[in-house]
Amino acid sequence: MNLTQKENKFLVHDVLHFPHGRTFRDVVEFSANTWDGDILPFRESLIRVVRHWKDICPEMACPITFSDEELKSHYRDAEGWNEIADFWDSLDGFVHRDGWTSNQNYEKEYKMFTELREQIFEDLTGEERSNFEKHTRLGC
Repeated sequence: MNLTQKENKFLVHDVLHFPHGRTFRDVVEFSANTWDGDILPFRESLIRVVRHWKDICPEMACPITFSDEELKSHYRDAEGWNEIADFWDSLDGFVHRDGWTSNQNYEKEYKMFTELREQIFEDLTGEERSNFEKHTRLGC
């Protein structure tokens, strides 16, 4: 079956904008980050699935559960993560969360992050400083 461009446009729109579509997309998108130890966004997306499950699939019990202690622990962990997310949100339009920036902004952003790295580096000592230096080397 070949779809016309107009039919395809509506199909893509429907797929991307169905009820709770973002909830499902986030689970898939954030699951990839768990390999890098970034579990918080993935867990948050699963918590949203649980929260909206009755709207998603009312005829079936939700296959995911979180204890009160797991939720409390998640929200404690998320406090620091939210500060980092707020930092990236403040750069919206300049540098994306994945590090991408346009060619015209590259030199300015490189300079800004180099200076930021130096400021952070000055405040660290010992093993924390060594780890930071190792993981943020420039020009690798």
